[in-house]
Amino acid sequence: GEETGATYYTPVMVLHAFSPDSFAVALNTAEHVGMYNELCAVLGSDPTLSLSYEPPHPILWSVGDVCGVPAQGFYNRGRIVSLQDDNASVFLLDDGDEVNVSRSVLRELPEGAWEFPFMVFFAKLFNAYPADSEWSPQACDTFADLTKGRCLQARFMTDPLIHTSVQPVSRRRPVCSLYLADVSTGAKDVFIHTELIGRGHAKAGQMQ
Repeated sequence: GEETGATYYTPVMVLHAFSPDSFAVALNTAEHVGMYNELCAVLGSDPTLSLSYEPPHPILWSVGDVCGVPAQGFYNRGRIVSLQDDNASVFLLDDGDEVNVSRSVLRELPEGAWEFPFMVFFAKLFNAYPADSEWSPQACDTFADLTKGRCLQARFMTDPLIHTSVQPVSRRRPVCSLYLADVSTGAKDVFIHTELIGRGHAKAGQMQ
């Protein structure tokens, strides 16, 4: 296997792990952690990002719009996935989760919030394919156990389309492929695709 100490690996945090073909990742370098903290300070200090704030005029939101949305007790940056009656489904661009809220709580983002790249993108595991026709529930559970909430090392095998305003509306759409390795287990690095293959949940594809 390849040593993860090489410069082409970078630390990432896996925030959501739906399957080996769809998981939410945030870069976990000191630079990106610092930017996220600065973003939170901007969002937290703006008086218009509050449930008690009443916008001076109604906003006609559309699918695909980026907005401020309350989640986990504070306002986040989100992209509207769908609108139905008075409700909205919003993808959190810095968290990777999806929330359903009333349209009335959506807010315009302050100018300062646009100065930071979106922190989360979706990826798929490189060179790992379902053992059968699709990923089994057991494979998805195992993948989540190995990755979710963990700081892992990632090697990008395709160029990630991140740090731009063009983000996938669907949370299920990966924008890059990567290797994942857990280097916190002791003497031996654990490569996630190899672990899934060894447990019978996945098979390797033809390397290109």
